[in-house]
Amino acid sequence: MERIRPGMAIRNASAPNRIGTIAGFAQVRGDATGAIYMISCSHVLAPYHDLPPGGGRDIETLAGVRVASLFARTLNQHGQGDAWHSDAALAKVDRNAAAVDLSMKGVGPLTGRSAFRHEGLLVYIVGQDDERPKKGCVKDAWQGSITFTFDTIDAGPKTYLLREATSVEAIDAGFGNPGDSGAMVFNRFGLALGVATFLATGSGDRYFAPIGLVLRDLERAAGFTPGTLQLVTGADHVELPTA
Repeated sequence: MERIRPGMAIRNASAPNRIGTIAGFAQVRGDATGAIYMISCSHVLAPYHDLPPGGGRDIETLAGVRVASLFARTLNQHGQGDAWHSDAALAKVDRNAAAVDLSMKGVGPLTGRSAFRHEGLLVYIVGQDDERPKKGCVKDAWQGSITFTFDTIDAGPKTYLLREATSVEAIDAGFGNPGDSGAMVFNRFGLALGVATFLATGSGDRYFAPIGLVLRDLERAAGFTPGTLQLVTGADHVELPTA
């Protein structure tokens, strides 16, 4: 059985060259089935403008093992409304094919979530199978609405809207590089702050969508009761240094 964890490289089976990262896992409070959902970016788990009917939903590891199926996504085309704030998606984990390991390499599990972010705050990600966390520094905690463009499988380049983004300046080489899309951004105590989205080619800034907005968007997209989608967390996080 395949073991999957936050920080692990992942892709849509129909787009083997579009590699991203698992942010973490979530469950719905009160769901008697115990279903577990993978969180990542929409442009990683569902790199289409319009999903093909009945297809394009298998999520796999880089070894080609199918571990989940796309369940819901949030993505707003620029100029076409403002239903969603984030670039996020949920995939339902196939419990017959995959076992969930909550520990990120080098740091352990996420311990919870936080809305607290400010300029100068040290943040970390574990992306695309990194062996240790990479460090960055919050540059603008309330960047506001920004646009980004990616090359969709079915419709070519399309521009989308990300609301209430936070920008981060890399400290460690490789922080937020291509392939880190979908990785969880967290603080030194293991509290989830948001989901990494994209790298701005001009400024070199990295952006993430706040975790509260991500969960709220995904609840709406999936039809869950507001306030019921919760991160699956642990308690054995390794506290990271401030320097």
